[in-house]
Amino acid sequence: MADQPFTLGFALRETGRAAAGINTGGSGHLSGAFGEWFPLSVLLLTVCGAGLLLVAWLAPWRYRHALQVHHRRLTRDLVAVWESTRWRPSFCVATSRTSSTTRKPRSSPTRSSAAWQSCRATRSVPASASASSSAPFLLFAHARGWRVAILGASEGALDVYRAHGLHALYHGDEAVVDTATFSLEGRPIRKVRQSVHRLERAGYTAAAVRPSEIDQSLRDELEDLARSWRGAQPERGFVMALDTLFRLDDDHALFVVGRAPDGSVAGFLHFAVCRCGSALSLSSMPRLRTTPNGFNEWLVCVAIEWARTRGSSVSR
Repeated sequence: MADQPFTLGFALRETGRAAAGINTGGSGHLSGAFGEWFPLSVLLLTVCGAGLLLVAWLAPWRYRHALQVHHRRLTRDLVAVWESTRWRPSFCVATSRTSSTTRKPRSSPTRSSAAWQSCRATRSVPASASASSSAPFLLFAHARGWRVAILGASEGALDVYRAHGLHALYHGDEAVVDTATFSLEGRPIRKVRQSVHRLERAGYTAAAVRPSEIDQSLRDELEDLARSWRGAQPERGFVMALDTLFRLDDDHALFVVGRAPDGSVAGFLHFAVCRCGSALSLSSMPRLRTTPNGFNEWLVCVAIEWARTRGSSVSR
C-alpha cells in the first residue's frame, strides 16, 4: 500500500501527520482504501483520546456547587449534637476538634455524609455511622476526581475503610490537656515551669482576648507577625489550622497574646472554641524569632489557666 519501503521513521511520520489532521483527505504515500481511511481513523482516535484526557484532567473542577447557607447550618447542628454527647467539660489545647468552626465543607449527596466529610473529629465516628455514610461519600468524591483521606479514624472503623480500598497509616496522637488536673509542680514538668518563670521574670505578659476586643491596630500587628513568622514560605498551617485568623466571632475563637517587656506583641496562640465540648482547639502559634526559648510553652500555660477558670480543655 506504500510507495516506499516500510520503516519505523516512515510509520511515525505518516501516523503523526494523520494525528495532526494534515492529510485527512488521503495520504500521498499510501494507496487504495487503506490510504483513504487510515489518516481519518488516526485523527478520530487522537481527538477522542484528547477529549478523554481533558475530561479526566478537569474532573476536580468540573463539579460546581454554590454552597448554601442551610448546608452549613446542617453541618453545624450535626456537629453540635455529636459534641454534646462525646465531650465532658474540660480545657484542652487540641488540634482539629469536632466543632461548629469547621472549614467550608464541600457538598455531599446525603446528610450523614455531609457531616462525615466536613468535620475534622478528634473523637472517632462510630463504625456503624461510618459504614452508612462512607460508601455514598466515596462514590460522590471519586466521581469528581477528589482524593479521600480520613483523619483521626478509630481502630474500630478501620475494617470499614479498608473494605472501600483505603489504607490505614498511623501518624501520631492528639495532645490533650485536662486543665482540672494540670500542674506545674513536679520534676517531669520542670522545664516548662522554668520557662514560665524565666519569661515572667523577664517582664513578658500575656492575656486572653476575644476577637471583638482586638482593635484595628492590634489586628494589623497580629497579621504582620503571622506574615513575618511565615517568611517566604507559603501558608501551610497545622492540620487543625483555620482558614483565616479573624473569620470566627467571639463564640468560636480566642487569642492568647504574649507581649515583650516593651509592650509589643511577641507572639500569640489562636484557638477555635468548641462550646458544646467546653474545649479549645489550637489553630496557629506564630511568634517572633527573637523570643526566648519556652515562649510557646508559657503561652499554653496561660491558656490553660484561662480555661481552668471556665471549665474547658485545651488540645493541640
